[in-house]
Amino acid sequence: MADVAQVATQSTDFKSIRFDGSARNFVPGIALVFAGAMAPAMGLTDVFFARALAWVFVLWGLFFIYVALIDVYEHWEVTDENL
Repeated sequence: MADVAQVATQSTDFKSIRFDGSARNFVPGIALVFAGAMAPAMGLTDVFFARALAWVFVLWGLFFIYVALIDVYEHWEVTDENL
Protein backbone atom coordinates (compact mmCIF):
# COMPACT_ATOMS: atom_id res chain seq x y z
CA MET A 1 0.00 0.00 0.00
CA ALA A 2 2.86 2.36 0.67
CA ASP A 3 4.05 1.95 -2.93
CA VAL A 4 0.66 2.98 -4.26
CA ALA A 5 0.69 6.13 -2.12
CA GLN A 6 4.12 7.09 -3.42
CA VAL A 7 3.03 6.67 -7.02
CA ALA A 8 0.00 8.85 -6.39
CA THR A 9 2.10 11.64 -4.90
CA GLN A 10 4.56 11.51 -7.78
CA SER A 11 1.84 11.93 -10.40
CA THR A 12 0.45 15.06 -8.73
CA ASP A 13 3.75 16.87 -9.36
CA PHE A 14 3.15 16.62 -13.11
CA LYS A 15 2.56 20.10 -14.56
CA SER A 16 2.83 20.00 -18.33
CA ILE A 17 4.83 18.62 -21.20
CA ARG A 18 5.35 20.55 -24.42
CA PHE A 19 5.78 18.72 -27.72
CA ASP A 20 7.29 20.86 -30.48
CA GLY A 21 7.05 20.36 -34.20
CA SER A 22 9.70 18.42 -36.01
CA ALA A 23 12.68 20.05 -37.66
CA ARG A 24 11.84 20.14 -41.35
CA ASN A 25 14.13 20.40 -44.33
CA PHE A 26 13.47 23.47 -46.51
CA VAL A 27 15.91 22.44 -49.25
CA PRO A 28 13.44 20.58 -51.54
CA GLY A 29 11.04 23.53 -51.57
CA ILE A 30 13.77 26.08 -52.17
CA ALA A 31 15.30 23.93 -54.93
CA LEU A 32 11.96 23.57 -56.71
CA VAL A 33 11.26 27.31 -56.55
CA PHE A 34 14.77 28.08 -57.79
CA ALA A 35 14.54 25.57 -60.65
CA GLY A 36 11.15 26.85 -61.74
CA ALA A 37 12.26 30.48 -61.56
CA MET A 38 15.50 29.84 -63.46
CA ALA A 39 13.87 27.93 -66.33
CA PRO A 40 12.79 31.07 -68.26
CA ALA A 41 16.16 32.73 -67.65
CA MET A 42 17.93 29.71 -69.14
CA GLY A 43 15.68 29.69 -72.20
CA LEU A 44 14.00 26.39 -71.37
CA THR A 45 10.39 27.59 -71.69
CA ASP A 46 9.97 27.93 -75.46
CA VAL A 47 7.42 25.11 -75.47
CA PHE A 48 4.14 25.57 -73.59
CA PHE A 49 4.57 22.29 -71.69
CA ALA A 50 7.99 23.35 -70.42
CA ARG A 51 6.61 26.72 -69.28
CA ALA A 52 3.72 25.00 -67.49
CA LEU A 53 6.12 22.55 -65.85
CA ALA A 54 8.26 25.45 -64.61
CA TRP A 55 5.19 27.01 -62.99
CA VAL A 56 4.28 23.67 -61.43
CA PHE A 57 7.78 23.50 -59.94
CA VAL A 58 7.34 26.97 -58.43
CA LEU A 59 3.92 26.13 -56.98
CA TRP A 60 5.07 22.80 -55.50
CA GLY A 61 8.15 24.48 -54.05
CA LEU A 62 6.03 27.14 -52.36
CA PHE A 63 3.72 24.41 -51.05
CA PHE A 64 6.66 22.46 -49.58
CA ILE A 65 7.99 25.59 -47.89
CA TYR A 66 4.52 26.40 -46.49
CA VAL A 67 4.08 22.89 -45.05
CA ALA A 68 7.55 22.99 -43.50
CA LEU A 69 6.81 26.36 -41.86
CA ILE A 70 3.52 25.10 -40.44
CA ASP A 71 5.20 22.01 -38.97
CA VAL A 72 8.08 23.97 -37.43
CA TYR A 73 5.82 26.39 -35.53
CA GLU A 74 3.29 23.80 -34.32
CA HIS A 75 3.36 22.62 -30.71
CA TRP A 76 1.16 20.71 -28.31
CA GLU A 77 0.98 21.09 -24.56
CA VAL A 78 -0.19 18.20 -22.38
CA THR A 79 -1.29 19.01 -18.83
CA ASP A 80 -2.45 16.79 -16.02
CA GLU A 81 -6.05 17.87 -16.65
CA ASN A 82 -5.89 16.53 -20.22
CA LEU A 83 -4.63 13.15 -19.09
